[in-house]
Amino acid sequence: MFCKFIHKRFSTLSLAVVGSGPGAIFTAKHLMKKHTNIVVDFYEKFPHPFGLIRTGVAPDHQDVKNIEHEFSHILSLPQTKFFGNVIVNKDTPLNLEILKKNYSAVLLAYGAHGDITLGIKNEDCKGCFNSRNFVNWYNSSFDRISNDKIILNKTEDCVIIGNGNVAIDIARMLSKSFEDLKQFDVGDDVLEIICNNTIKNIHMVARRGVNQAAFTTKEIRELHGVKGLNTYIFEDEIKNSFEADSELQVLPNERRQLKRKVDLVKSFDMINNVNQIKKDGRKNLFLRFLNRPKEIISDNTGTISEIIFNKTKLIKGQAVATEETTSIKCGLLFKSIGYKSHSIFDTVDFNSKSSVIINDKGKVSENKVISDNLFVSGWVKTGAKGVLDTTLREAVDTADTINKQIEGGFLKNKTPNYDEINSLIAKSGVKPISFKDWEKVSNYEIEEGKKKGKIRDKVTDINKVFELIKH
Repeated sequence: MFCKFIHKRFSTLSLAVVGSGPGAIFTAKHLMKKHTNIVVDFYEKFPHPFGLIRTGVAPDHQDVKNIEHEFSHILSLPQTKFFGNVIVNKDTPLNLEILKKNYSAVLLAYGAHGDITLGIKNEDCKGCFNSRNFVNWYNSSFDRISNDKIILNKTEDCVIIGNGNVAIDIARMLSKSFEDLKQFDVGDDVLEIICNNTIKNIHMVARRGVNQAAFTTKEIRELHGVKGLNTYIFEDEIKNSFEADSELQVLPNERRQLKRKVDLVKSFDMINNVNQIKKDGRKNLFLRFLNRPKEIISDNTGTISEIIFNKTKLIKGQAVATEETTSIKCGLLFKSIGYKSHSIFDTVDFNSKSSVIINDKGKVSENKVISDNLFVSGWVKTGAKGVLDTTLREAVDTADTINKQIEGGFLKNKTPNYDEINSLIAKSGVKPISFKDWEKVSNYEIEEGKKKGKIRDKVTDINKVFELIKH
């Protein structure tokens, strides 16, 4: 039975949060440390909370996913409520103005659900995917693309543009065996497709040098250690990755850590061309640097067949394209150059270039005026960058800003009118999902996973979610 969100509150100080990922929950957690009775309601468009912890973190990184236990504790507190399956934007009956009327403050933490594009010819032809599409697919997100769109058994050559941690995740998922992945929360359908891929050569390509590589030492070490995977670097690209003042371009306290990462990359097998690779039947990963994509070539079926690159040179750590070109033949491309946020409210000032809400230490600019009761956290505040610890630090900053507004008397006590809120949600034609509702689904996933010897078996059908909630 669906829960109507009508309950007594212990305080009239209230916060509405749009989103329920790490930025949202970290901010709420640190705010509640000082204001233990503040009412916090999370509004989430998906039926589940936790954002990219569920749909972005790779299945074989369960140590990161374990933070869900901490997040679950926050959402189980008597003064917090979760409204899942509820969209809030400028076009919905439940919009920003309604939230501002009902709550002392509103926190925007809806993440980054768009993709940065290459801006080159043919980048949307068959066989080309944004990394988010592929990550959502193998993580069984409710908005994932269908299995028939993921064709991994028609080519031996794959290119990944970008070398951040998401790119590393994709390369690792394509390289691991059934035995490596079967115990994790990978759907059976996904597991069958991904473990029967025909890819033999994975080319991970970046426009800058090894010093500027976005991946972490931990991530590249893990990829280097995948069973059955040969890892290669190109001698000229490593040599040209360093300028005379390369060391001075790095902050002194970061040089030792960077050296460890660079030394690890240099431990890959060094080659001058692909003809020098081992002929041992293993998959091959080529970590490429100093190449900027110029054009994608498609075959007569409209499927990617080759990528043309401009070779680049470094000037003060920045990649500058040269006239020299090179190419890689491939039948599959993943564009992993970053996610971006979108504006969902007309009155909220948004920087389209950096894809963030304009703010001052978390205080949102609305109609070009810094608001006293509207705040932002997570990737829509900072841009899609950093690891979980980065999000935590930024969330603490926003929580401190909200706390100062509370202590300064700028936030009015308000008790949400749940009759009005429930009525507007119903008007949207959706059924809200409480956290207790979602726990039923989560427990079902875990029990089904045990039967198959895996951590959990994710539900991907919204109708199944509602069926489980009714019981």
